[in-house]
Formats: sequence, C-alpha cells, structure tokens
Amino acid sequence: MTSILESRKLKIVDFLADLEDESIVFQIENLLFPINNWWEIIGEEERSSIFRGIDDADNGRKVEFKGFVTQLRQSNAHHDNG
Repeated sequence: MTSILESRKLKIVDFLADLEDESIVFQIENLLFPINNWWEIIGEEERSSIFRGIDDADNGRKVEFKGFVTQLRQSNAHHDNG
C-alpha cells in the first residue's frame, strides 16, 4: 500500500472520528454496508402508506403527474402568501 493511499485513509478516519452528524454517519453506513431488504427497516406507518398508495392506484384513485405538480405549486403559493 502506498503512503499516499495510507494518508488518504487516515484522513478519512480522522474525519469520521470527529463527525457528529448522525445523518451523515447513517449515509456512510448505507454506502459501506447496504441493506438489501429495505422493507425490513422501514416503520409500520411507512408500510401502511405504501399499501394505501397501491390500493389507491389499483382502484383508480390517482392523478396525472402534471396535475399533481400544479396542485403542489398552488398549495405552496397559498402557504407562501398566507
């Protein structure tokens, strides 16, 4: 192993040792040790939301993307002005 590579690795280790932002640590963990079955780590509320979305789509309760974006923009404009 070259000294340049060793130096780079030590710099990363130092950075990680000083890191206090848990969300960044979580992202690094996911990069290094990916979880293949994300379904197992999401919460019950998220699973329920996914099932509701599938049920909505299966039963024709859906909107076109353009309509969704239009509604979203109108909603944001309302909140920005209110």
